[in-house]
Amino acid sequence: MTPSAVATVKVEFMVLMALVFSSPAFGNEECKVVNGFNLCQDAKKIAANTRKDIGVRPQGSKYILHSVHATGMRVISIHESIYSEEDIENLLRATAESSAEREQLKKSIMNQATNRLCESYSVDEFVNDGGSFEVNYKYRDGEIFHTVLAERGFCREIKPTFQPSSPTP
Repeated sequence: MTPSAVATVKVEFMVLMALVFSSPAFGNEECKVVNGFNLCQDAKKIAANTRKDIGVRPQGSKYILHSVHATGMRVISIHESIYSEEDIENLLRATAESSAEREQLKKSIMNQATNRLCESYSVDEFVNDGGSFEVNYKYRDGEIFHTVLAERGFCREIKPTFQPSSPTP
């Protein structure tokens, strides 16, 4: 099995474990019915409708939808970068001279990812009714490097709720 395949299996296992052992902070709240809509069922529908895009890279995007799941009233997705962590570091070194400049550039990229999710209208309706989205971004080689959580009242970067271990050769 290639290192990339091992990393993929580990990510999927960690998602499964997170779903099995989920806590209230992980979207396992009691289901709410708002305006006649069950938010747990809505989360499952959103995840199911989104699964058709797994493996598809939208034109101009640097990410491919890797997986999407629903747990409680939360939709959790993982988007895989077309770059490895090493590729990103090399790009940052080529763009910014100092370590501080590279960190600032990396932070700016993460803020852009957060803002795109937070500004998305399709997120607003589900979130405003009480649902939530957790979007995880991972390098091609498996490590999750950025997570955004959108819940009613806030949308921000958070620490990932799970982290796959490093791929083993």
